[in-house]
Amino acid sequence: MKRMPSVKLEYLRHGPPHNQLLSPLTNYLGVCGQNEAASVHVPYEHAQFLNRLRRLDYEGGIEKGRESRQLEIEDVSRHVTKLLNEVHGLNASLSTACTENENPLVHLRLTLSAAELSVLPFELAKSPRGGPGTENDWLLLQPEAPVTLTRRMRGVVHANGRLSGAPKILFIYADPNGWGLPLRQHIACLMDALEPWCEPIEGEALYDNKQQEGSAYASALRKRFDPHLTILPNATLWDVEEACRHQQFTHVHILAHGTTIKDQPGEPIGLALHHERDPSQPDVVDGVRFALALRPTKQAQWRVADQGGHEAPALVTVAACRSGHQGNVMFCTGSSFVHEMHRAGFPLVVGSQFPLTFGGSVMMLKMMLHYLLEGQDPRLLLYDLRRDLHALFPESHDWASIIAYDALPDQLGDSLKEVRYTQASQAINVAMVHIDKLAQATLKLPNLDPEAKEQIMNLMRRYVARIESAADQLRKTSHDNTSTRMWGIFASAMKRKAEALFYMHGHLNEDMRSSDTFTLEKMALVDESPEEVARAKAERKRVKEEKTACIHALKTAQRYYERAISINLGADGIGGARESAPHWIIVQALSLQVVQRPKGWQKNTNWDMWRSAHWIGELDLGVESIMSRIWAHSSLAELYLLLLAYQEDDLPTGLDHTIARMKVLEHAEKMRDLATSVDANLALYSTQRQFARYHVWWNKKSFLDFFHPDQIPSADEAWFCPDGTDQGPLEKMAYTISQKVLPKIDPKDFNQ
Repeated sequence: MKRMPSVKLEYLRHGPPHNQLLSPLTNYLGVCGQNEAASVHVPYEHAQFLNRLRRLDYEGGIEKGRESRQLEIEDVSRHVTKLLNEVHGLNASLSTACTENENPLVHLRLTLSAAELSVLPFELAKSPRGGPGTENDWLLLQPEAPVTLTRRMRGVVHANGRLSGAPKILFIYADPNGWGLPLRQHIACLMDALEPWCEPIEGEALYDNKQQEGSAYASALRKRFDPHLTILPNATLWDVEEACRHQQFTHVHILAHGTTIKDQPGEPIGLALHHERDPSQPDVVDGVRFALALRPTKQAQWRVADQGGHEAPALVTVAACRSGHQGNVMFCTGSSFVHEMHRAGFPLVVGSQFPLTFGGSVMMLKMMLHYLLEGQDPRLLLYDLRRDLHALFPESHDWASIIAYDALPDQLGDSLKEVRYTQASQAINVAMVHIDKLAQATLKLPNLDPEAKEQIMNLMRRYVARIESAADQLRKTSHDNTSTRMWGIFASAMKRKAEALFYMHGHLNEDMRSSDTFTLEKMALVDESPEEVARAKAERKRVKEEKTACIHALKTAQRYYERAISINLGADGIGGARESAPHWIIVQALSLQVVQRPKGWQKNTNWDMWRSAHWIGELDLGVESIMSRIWAHSSLAELYLLLLAYQEDDLPTGLDHTIARMKVLEHAEKMRDLATSVDANLALYSTQRQFARYHVWWNKKSFLDFFHPDQIPSADEAWFCPDGTDQGPLEKMAYTISQKVLPKIDPKDFNQ
């Protein structure tokens, strides 16, 4: 990933951070990077400026006073921009960062050590003189050199949040006053974003479950989304703490109303939750109390299932009006709700410094989830979010209302790359689980009517598209072309895509696959309408394209595995130690070569590659890491399995089918036994699934037809028995390992 350039801007003054009001008499220091400090003054008295901000609160409705509100925005923007212009080197730093870096986006990181300055809406600033864009452009919207802005507090260190692993979201909803909130829209956004990671459940409808209604539909949804989404309706603070005592969350989203805390000096803004003793009454909670509920005590952490420690959620989004509004610093530190959450150590906290429209809150949640669940840079997200809010909600200033506090590490790219790897792999796994269940259900229901069959085909196409989308997203966001692991994941994704397409047209849709011409002739004989004939032709064309795509995906997977081999073994001239053991990559490349049966494949096998994988696998059997040994046994078992695809006369000296069968069983059993001492569910699942492919996919005559439609298997071919009366030696052994030796693993046991 290209590193995002960062420009650091800080405003300081003498004395403690609180107990000071805005005043033209106060002298501040503005510092940008290593440039000379500049003396800066604000043009407002504190009460005067708060009165100006109140004019941006949509009093009387969003349409009332729109013209005067826009004039106020322009005036506030002019003064905030003046504060930027007075800082030495800021305009040059922004321009240099925009022109001299490969990453087009510049991160402006604003640090405010004086609490009263947080009330200033720096997000409304226009481009400083000599900076990117013109002086009439909003700094955070101008397209010439994109800039994104986040705030942070001096003294807050980089926070460790839970980014990797399956997404787990806590949604907190409260409306004790009955003022109304866009609850349904927010739940719809959450479900839409999480759907790629939600596996089908037992008893779920075979087709699109949106056709279900009532309690059955609601129950199915809860079961599907429960592993990834916890909803606290009519939430109290105790509900929040109880949820966080027993679970870890990657993201927290809050939908509530922001309101003043009447019983605190200065009446700061808090969130209106339900009162524990009387849920019909509000309990207005400030950021300090809420942060304590989200970060339970160490004793509570011990009760969390993950014994690796209790990490803070990576993201907290607050869809509440004025959650980023600074309180009255005359009576307290004046910190806003999101400021206090940031100070408590949450890596990224996003709220609003002005009232947020319902539509704006929905868009904020939708974009936040889709970007961050896919491992996108949150700073890019903020830039795109502001631009979309400005374009789609021109009657509001939601784009400037968004305020973000970050404690993200400088080397954020490395963490995000790991998230992309993990999330893409899990999304592909889940899509394949859906396809498997559809395939299994269809085999149990052979007499499906055409409409039902079409529904299944469309669902399969949806999941195939999801597999391809996950792989494409990984390719687009990764700039590391020397990563063995990256190419391995690309190859795996393409193999899974080919498998899904084969399920669709290899045996589930046999009539479409083999009888296209007959179908059209039959329609003509019974005088079908031209529309029906045209539809059949279009379907035939689509089937042909998807069959071609299946072949292309499998061949692409082989090329990607070969690319990974060349990187790992140094064929590209890339120095350094091995990134990871390449035995599994070589085995997969050999496997795809065998199953595609190119002309002369038995006589032209590269046995040096087979020996290399075998040698490296044997080396890994002697390492200390149990997981490395488990993966080595998996690769060695498959290496020996491949020998059963050959006639014994074609095997290297010293190898035969008897030795191969013995070694396959030996390594599979050792893998299974070692897996009892560690969490090896992913390794077991991957190996079981790979061996199953040999007897449920690659042994099918219809699969051979895909690649060699005119080739008739010879009677002495060891791969399978062409008359269908018995299984070939490879198919028998693959079935034994996948169905009898290795335990069945549910993907949800490792997608966490």
